[in-house]
Amino acid sequence: MSEVSVVMAVYNAGGGLAATVESVLTQRGVDFELIVVDDGSTDSSGALLDAIAARDPRVRVIHQENRGLTRALIAGCAAAQSAYIARQDAGDLSLPDRLQKQHAVISANPELAFVSCWTEVAGPDGEHLMVAKGRGRARTPVSILDPSERWGVIDGPTSHPSVMFSRDAYERAGGYRAEFYVGQDWDLWYRLAAVGKFQMIEEVLYVSRVGPNDLSSGAKPEQEQIALLSRAALDARLRGESDAEI
Repeated sequence: MSEVSVVMAVYNAGGGLAATVESVLTQRGVDFELIVVDDGSTDSSGALLDAIAARDPRVRVIHQENRGLTRALIAGCAAAQSAYIARQDAGDLSLPDRLQKQHAVISANPELAFVSCWTEVAGPDGEHLMVAKGRGRARTPVSILDPSERWGVIDGPTSHPSVMFSRDAYERAGGYRAEFYVGQDWDLWYRLAAVGKFQMIEEVLYVSRVGPNDLSSGAKPEQEQIALLSRAALDARLRGESDAEI
């Protein structure tokens, strides 16, 4: 069995998909599988993924009707067979030692539920924009929940796809929740933080490419509203109440 399952959702990924997949398949020092959920793509993404899977047994492709990112990730994580799950977004790049370094950290400490790393943010043509480093308070494993903080945590992941989490912790936390069509990452991080610790690997291991047509750009108002609901749900749970209504 592989040590890590990499889960990626794809919808009309365009020309950057091949480079993304290559960045995963050339990872060093760890056994892994790549699970790609083709979320009803109408371009050539599905055919490209099938061609890659036909020549590389580490790749599994799941085709489904378009149901959105969250439901695609739910399907991908349900298919994962490894003890640890790493996220990856189409169009982005994982640097060659990303999986090995994250796996070495999380597998060495059973208290860890999830880890992240520094994320380089690049423009549509790969131009460097910035490096997201978090708040520097999770250099070692730490419980990040703190209701006195504005967003309820003292630190956290630099980007959604920079994260690797324990499948056991993911299942105990309840996994991605389909109600969060956007902002599904922080809803999950809050719940993972309630079942285990978090650590930041202070090294750029992931490159996130951003553009004007990205989901995070086009859905910003919805993401801001969902972020407030995620925080309200966290507060309810911290009070020992159900967050179902929220």
